[in-house]
Amino acid sequence: MAEENMTDSTDSVKNMRDKIDRQEKELKELRSAVKTNLFKEVGLPTDSGVGKMAFELYSGGNDTAELNTWLNENYGIGETQLSNEQIAAQKNKRI
Repeated sequence: MAEENMTDSTDSVKNMRDKIDRQEKELKELRSAVKTNLFKEVGLPTDSGVGKMAFELYSGGNDTAELNTWLNENYGIGETQLSNEQIAAQKNKRI
């Protein structure tokens, strides 16, 4: 009888761990989708160049104003919507 209780308890713990792992994976995917949407809203593509790098480094909130401020402070990118090519051209002019 005690062995059955231990097995049930072990199975319950394993099931809870599996559930937590699935929920953490889902949360990570949702956060990535929200972050991708946020970058799209400010007009910065995240598939290459500065946009990709900024996407990887940004850890702020899900607010376009906050993202624009962060982009301006860290990369000198204003609130205007720029493509990666335009950003690269501006960076090259500064060098």
